[in-house]
Amino acid sequence: MGLSASAVTKWLLTHGLRDDALEIDHSRLCAKKLKDAGLPIKWLEFDKDHELDDQEEIPAILDFIN
Repeated sequence: MGLSASAVTKWLLTHGLRDDALEIDHSRLCAKKLKDAGLPIKWLEFDKDHELDDQEEIPAILDFIN
């Protein structure tokens, strides 16, 4: 099925609570399906629009990759 490399790679998914470009419920469902498939997903939500937040999100991303 090709999930072996994906299953060992850590994944970080972030989303803005006020994002009007992508519906958060759809993204939550996608994250759940990926987790249910066995992928190591970390899901984070931020009080932001469809943008990178330098106060909370970028530090969380840096923490995830370090």
